Amino acid sequence: MNLQRIEISNEGATTFYKVDAILGVVFKEPLPLGTGSLLFVPTDERERVLTWVKQAAALSEQPERKPAARSDAILAWDRTLKHFIGKHQWSAIKQGMAGEERQYFYDMMVDLAARIEAMPKTYEQDGKGDQAIVHLHYFRGGCDWWISEKDSDPDGEGQIQAFGYANLGDDQNAELGYISIAEIIGANVEIDLHWTPKTLEQVKAQRRTA
Repeated sequence: MNLQRIEISNEGATTFYKVDAILGVVFKEPLPLGTGSLLFVPTDERERVLTWVKQAAALSEQPERKPAARSDAILAWDRTLKHFIGKHQWSAIKQGMAGEERQYFYDMMVDLAARIEAMPKTYEQDGKGDQAIVHLHYFRGGCDWWISEKDSDPDGEGQIQAFGYANLGDDQNAELGYISIAEIIGANVEIDLHWTPKTLEQVKAQRRTA
């Protein structure tokens, strides 16, 4: 058995594991470290850790990406992002693309478009509940919209029936439901350009501790 030591951080807490990804073996290290024997973990936790290890390995094996060009960023806008980013925010992004940090904005636009193109469409996370992955976050003032499924747009009408979790400043009345991205970006609601996909469970937990 070839155990590899890894650490996984979640909600500010770090857990240490010993993992053999080939054999599918996962142990948890006791805290403080070195104070006892390795601990067995439940099946669901074991599966989460193995998935994380495989994803990390896949990312490390990806070839270094060529920096995006301005033409790539404009293509990302025309092909995808114009349905997900309001014109007011796009104007600010274009200013960034013309400044000293232009490469950062080129890469960000291309990466965001790729994430949106790959994210689930309506009903594709049906039944996952709080384990559904939230791929996009929109915000304005004290209001937030978290999108887990984009509109499949079978009629070509645009993003009018995406699905997600909306909190309009009142945690007690926050709810899951259909969200018109077209409507909210038309009201100058902004997409979170620094968002990292996470489960709805994590979103709710972060909201409670904010």
